[in-house]
Amino acid sequence: MKITFKKVLATLAAGAISTVVAANVTPPDSTLRLIKDDPIVAALDSLASSKILNSADFCAPLGSNVDDTAPYFDEATYRKRMAKLDAQSPFDLVYNDAVRAYIDLYAVRKRKVSQKMLGLAQGYFPLFEDKLAQFNLPLELKYLAIVESALNPTIRSRVGATGLWQFMYGTGKLFNLNTSSYVDDRCDPYKSTVAACRYFTYLYNIYKDWSLVLAAYNSGPGNVNKAIRRSGGGRTYWEIRPYLPQETQGYVPAFIAVNYVMNYADEHNLKAIVPPISRVDMDTVHVNHEVSLKNISDILDVPYEDLRYLNPSYIIGIIPYTGEPSTLVLPRQKIAAFINNERAIYDYADRAKPSRNYSVPSPVNGGSKAAPSTMLTSIAKYHTVKSGESLGTIASRYHVTTTQLRKWNGMRSSTVRKGQKLVVKPAVKAPAASTAKPEDAPKADATPTDNTSTEKKTDGNDVDNREDKTEPVKTTSTTAPKTTTTPKTTTTATTSAKKVTYYTVKRGDSLFAIASKYKVNVNDVKKWNNLKSNNLQAGQKLKIQTGK
Repeated sequence: MKITFKKVLATLAAGAISTVVAANVTPPDSTLRLIKDDPIVAALDSLASSKILNSADFCAPLGSNVDDTAPYFDEATYRKRMAKLDAQSPFDLVYNDAVRAYIDLYAVRKRKVSQKMLGLAQGYFPLFEDKLAQFNLPLELKYLAIVESALNPTIRSRVGATGLWQFMYGTGKLFNLNTSSYVDDRCDPYKSTVAACRYFTYLYNIYKDWSLVLAAYNSGPGNVNKAIRRSGGGRTYWEIRPYLPQETQGYVPAFIAVNYVMNYADEHNLKAIVPPISRVDMDTVHVNHEVSLKNISDILDVPYEDLRYLNPSYIIGIIPYTGEPSTLVLPRQKIAAFINNERAIYDYADRAKPSRNYSVPSPVNGGSKAAPSTMLTSIAKYHTVKSGESLGTIASRYHVTTTQLRKWNGMRSSTVRKGQKLVVKPAVKAPAASTAKPEDAPKADATPTDNTSTEKKTDGNDVDNREDKTEPVKTTSTTAPKTTTTPKTTTTATTSAKKVTYYTVKRGDSLFAIASKYKVNVNDVKKWNNLKSNNLQAGQKLKIQTGK
């Protein structure tokens, strides 16, 4: 009996299927398509637009020389293959027009996304199969996560369903999936899979039919019960299908199609695009302190995108501590590094986190001058790499990030060698206080002010690298300006009240490090000195405009 898929199936223009594989078989002039707002299509689109899963470093596309054409098969081939799958499954895996429409969706129209799902499945399916087996459930249920979320653990539907198994907030709470501002258990692959298995078991105890279990999982038991009544007591999915919500009418056909496509991917020329980091080659540790994934990335030198992929339940990238340990998923080879440096990671996280009680006292008119400790210029610091050190451990020692170290030293990778000298903290000069009295203003040859003198001294690798001269620029006022000049001042007065500093370039200096020292923009430094490139020479003098 041919089943009509109302409002879901439409006519596709001729020529959509490009390659004929079956001998002496002519492809049809048209095939079936799905409506644009189908939630299953929306799930595929969410995977296609995921920033992490589509970054060039994380999930590289297949090469341009790979044959990516979509083969064509006749109806008899589809029916024969589906019958083979049906014979070894407790599900009613039938073939009809509705199922064919979704085969076309996964194997032809969205084949690039399907290839990514094939790669992601290599990491997720072992977990799914393990839990399904523990609950004595059919292993085919693992394919339902593809229908629900396209294996995107952070997906959120238009109605609020979230995660691999698309739990609504209320349903998730029933199965111990908690949600807060920091953590959403619905995005946790392990916890949400256990919850899904419990929900499958609950639904099967009601309906004793796996197709009805799927329908109830999608639309809720209430809608399935209503459809049963409206159908006159039908007890199979296909009998009650016309009375189910439109979304659920396509849900079981999509599940059957995914079963087919995942089992016959090679025949459809679908090649798995495998992420470089495998969820199989991972392990977990307990975290007993508030720490961000960015802190862990800096110390352990693990790409931040990898940590977000492995720990999708930490929705803003922060692991909170509420008195109970949290679980952190790491590449297996980084587990020992975390355990050995756990205390250092927590200390680094405390230093990196802004103090919630931090405040800057406002100057009071008539008050005393600023303390001498706030009038010093910070000093650029260098570190000589010792045997056994890594960029991550050096970053932790100086309370900076590996990304900063690479930028300050013009490094393209995180590799360091013994004896190498690294800039670990560029010198930075703070602007002078704007509330100082006229009589408190620094003279032309005064030492530049700074607000970082309270910083602790490090070891002998710190080198004083300050050899610059600072000259304030005179400002105009409403009264007649004085005409006296200072011999050391080589600049002229400006209405913008800029202070000009001349810096002598030293060996190893970079334009970025110098701009960072004075808290200015690299492009401004180039403009002030008519520089056409970022190349500098030792002994070269640069004009820097700072303060107002």
